[in-house]
Amino acid sequence: MLENVPMSKIVANPYRHMENYPINQEKVDLLVASMAKTGFWENMIGRERNGHVELAYGHHRWIAYKKRHKNNASMPINIRNVSNEDMIRIMADENMHEWGTSAEIEQETIRAVVLAYADGDIKLEKPKSGDHSVKGWRIAPSFLRVKKSDFDIYDVKIKFYNAKTIAKFLGWTQPDGQVSPRVRNALDALENSEKILKEIGREEAEEFDDLSKGGIGSDQASELRKSVSTIRRDRMQMGENKKQATRNAIKDVNKIAKNVRSKKLGVRGVREEAKKVRTKVTKKPERLPMVEEFCQSLSKEIVRLLSKKDERWKDLNEVVKFRGQIDADIRSDLIINLRSLSERCIRMADAIEASEPKQKLIA
Repeated sequence: MLENVPMSKIVANPYRHMENYPINQEKVDLLVASMAKTGFWENMIGRERNGHVELAYGHHRWIAYKKRHKNNASMPINIRNVSNEDMIRIMADENMHEWGTSAEIEQETIRAVVLAYADGDIKLEKPKSGDHSVKGWRIAPSFLRVKKSDFDIYDVKIKFYNAKTIAKFLGWTQPDGQVSPRVRNALDALENSEKILKEIGREEAEEFDDLSKGGIGSDQASELRKSVSTIRRDRMQMGENKKQATRNAIKDVNKIAKNVRSKKLGVRGVREEAKKVRTKVTKKPERLPMVEEFCQSLSKEIVRLLSKKDERWKDLNEVVKFRGQIDADIRSDLIINLRSLSERCIRMADAIEASEPKQKLIA
């Protein structure tokens, strides 16, 4: 039924989180101009909930209508009994029509599905377990993959899902029925973001999420995430701890993402940019070869010193035999110096082993 609904009663689709789904202001302006020429097309769909009308789709037209007619106007909407499942599917179809292969929109669409499933608003098919395998399974509202030991597979209260159940719900499958890569790419991005949030912090997780924003496509975003992993590994091999390496790798790849947006780089372009960063990250300092040569030389010398064949050990064993007859001051000096050497060696070994560089040199 077509009704003129006051603007004050209209709200967005409850599964479209407006703070995460960008409104294209240029498209809004075009719609305002179009309305001035041809009027408003009366094909908007909404449903009544809690004294409001929730839009199923057409959010850009809603914003444009408000801009043209102000908040005291009414907007014609076809009021229907739309299920929660269809509200999400309609929103997903609208977003794909408006944004194409935008990684950001794909991730937000799948996030909306998983959160609605966790809240009990919608139902998803339970993943099928061949030989009780749970590979790729997740438990809503989390995006982290789980292991069989993490839960009771027969617990009906647990909200299991995987890429296949999400793809089937949204209709994001390939002609042969296989899961569309955009589903797996989006789940991978959401999982990595959740890991970074737990292991590193919110700021880094938000910076990681930025890799998918600004119109970056699904394939480019996937390659950017792979670049974070490889550059982080390089940084850890160069001595950075996991947290610092992750932070720096995300910053490195965000710079690449800016080039992807400005230069319209594809997957190959992302790989080339990442290769440049990796070359810079793994470049050894000029003095490093000499330091490494010293390490090898000293290690060999220590091995010789520790060998039972070393004459000094034979002499020290003689000291042990005659320890009760050695002058007390001479014996005390030797004990102090041996323990000082031991402590100094332990401190130096700890300093070399430390993931964070020591601020003070060991004297």
